[in-house]
Amino acid sequence: MANTALHRKIAAGTVIAALLGPASPAMAAPAPDQLQKGLLTAAEAPPGYTVAPKLASSTDVRYPATGTMCANKPKVTDVRQTKVALRGFLESDGTIIVTMIGAPGAKYAQASVKAAADTPARCPSQQLKDDKVTTTKLVLPNLGKPAAGVRQILTRKDGTQERLLQVGVADGDVAATFVQSQGNAADEAEFLRFVAAGVKKLSQIPR
Repeated sequence: MANTALHRKIAAGTVIAALLGPASPAMAAPAPDQLQKGLLTAAEAPPGYTVAPKLASSTDVRYPATGTMCANKPKVTDVRQTKVALRGFLESDGTIIVTMIGAPGAKYAQASVKAAADTPARCPSQQLKDDKVTTTKLVLPNLGKPAAGVRQILTRKDGTQERLLQVGVADGDVAATFVQSQGNAADEAEFLRFVAAGVKKLSQIPR
């Protein structure tokens, strides 16, 4: 991923890194190769996106997770760690979309959606030294599943801005997280189309 201030603070790499690390023991769940069946392929992604090889793997993630977007994130003691399938896409203009799919169980998948829904109220504005981050609700189309979206905009001292979009979706025992970074306002509609297509693809995960 590009080494920008937003990436260092709140963008996709930071969000993903914050989800990793010690938590409760990993649970039995569909193997990564099964979860990968729910990931969009290059042919199914919006035009102009290619798979980023360095963002195609599996790793362990803890749920619920979206509280990590706030500096004043709540303490969560009931957390489940499980392996996820991960795939990243890169657009020619530098926009990045990352999808993570795990199967932490319905309770934890729903908790992640709730965490996303609560984020705008929990940290509508954060000051990071000379930079300011504003957090608002990302209005989603009808995805047919419990879902919540967050938009974060980092404004630097010189007035330049960078954006991060994140959507959490619960599909039974499965939790899907979609993150877009390095995009602009015009990329939001494309991201939401990506999310809608990604949610439909979740039905292909063996249950």
